[in-house]
Amino acid sequence: MKKRQFILIGVFLFFLLLVIGGVVFIQSMTKGIEELIELEIDDIDLSMVEDGEYNGTYQQLPVSVEVIVTVSNHDITDIEITKHFNGQGNDAETIIETVILEDSITIDSVAGATVSSKCILLAIKDALTP
Repeated sequence: MKKRQFILIGVFLFFLLLVIGGVVFIQSMTKGIEELIELEIDDIDLSMVEDGEYNGTYQQLPVSVEVIVTVSNHDITDIEITKHFNGQGNDAETIIETVILEDSITIDSVAGATVSSKCILLAIKDALTP
């Protein structure tokens, strides 16, 4: 009987720790997302960027982005999203057209895809910032 009680207490403590860990993880992720949404992204000085292809990444759970940015004559001429995990669709990926057109990352996020939009913009910034 005592062995059974010991096992039940152990199982209960295991699940309690699992729930507490899950709550802490979700709170941490939520805080990071809230900070990302409020973040103002500074533009890149393209006059300092040489011609070439540059790799960039950015991750804010649950979103992860990898890009290749092509620069020619100090202009962004192409952006390839090589990885975009977001779990909800690819609406934010349309933001790259605006970045290329405006030659800037200080643009509005795609409505309904703010977190993914900002992650894409920050991956571009990562690629082009030394």
